[in-house]
Amino acid sequence: MTTEQVAPLMRPIMGGIGLAFFLVGLIVYIYEKRKTANCKAETSGIVIAYNFTGGAPLPVVEYQVDGRAYREKHYCYQVITIKKEGQPRAESSGARDVYMDENCAMHVRRDPSINYVEAAERLWKPGSALPVYYNPKKPDQAYVGRKPWKFPVMSRTFMITGIAVALLGLAVSLMATL
Repeated sequence: MTTEQVAPLMRPIMGGIGLAFFLVGLIVYIYEKRKTANCKAETSGIVIAYNFTGGAPLPVVEYQVDGRAYREKHYCYQVITIKKEGQPRAESSGARDVYMDENCAMHVRRDPSINYVEAAERLWKPGSALPVYYNPKKPDQAYVGRKPWKFPVMSRTFMITGIAVALLGLAVSLMATL
């Protein structure tokens, strides 16, 4: 096929892929916004364990609603890896190996000598209480710590990728017709 034959196909193919990415991002955004809006009730939960998925030690909290127990892990917006090459371990303060900043971003220092269980226990002691915001109609939908206030990262990524792919397809098809 020649460029002139491929160019008209680029717009609908790339546009369709871009639209699909954009729609997935929009659906995730709507879901997260509804969940955030519906989690109006507040209770207190107890730290019972730690979850290490995504590279950050986050607490798992158990909370009670109407006599039934539920579990939810703490929410953080992003995990920031701290790499300090050449710094001797003895100079590192253990409190700064893993911490959460005021924007709910988890900072994790990557070092094989760090005990991440101990770091998580310094942040959230086992048995300590954390606030839980939950949906009174569906108590298993909850946020630990605080409700998110930012645009969900996953939906933003999908939406931006969708727009970029659609614009790329449009640009390629327009350049091929010149």
